[in-house]
Amino acid sequence: MSLLTCGAKPAWVNLWRRTDFMGFPVVGYGSNEVDRGAEEMDRSAYLFAVAAHSGYQSSWAYHVALDEVVSRLTPAGPSGAQPAVTRRGEPG
Repeated sequence: MSLLTCGAKPAWVNLWRRTDFMGFPVVGYGSNEVDRGAEEMDRSAYLFAVAAHSGYQSSWAYHVALDEVVSRLTPAGPSGAQPAVTRRGEPG
């Protein structure tokens, strides 16, 4: 359990899509500390494609979730404050 939590927050994020035949939210469909929806269309594909079980690392939601997990796992400094984590800008 200690490997899955970081203080009061979970140390991981679950990405899922409704178009993923194997993916589903862990806690629920509403807003919570674990589940994040990922894009259901693959905008990097040459032709229009519906994203399914693979390719999460190509989605913008993956990069946002990775930043969130890194900020949760970054140890607090001597003052107890979390160090600043560089965030990626919004997609343009």
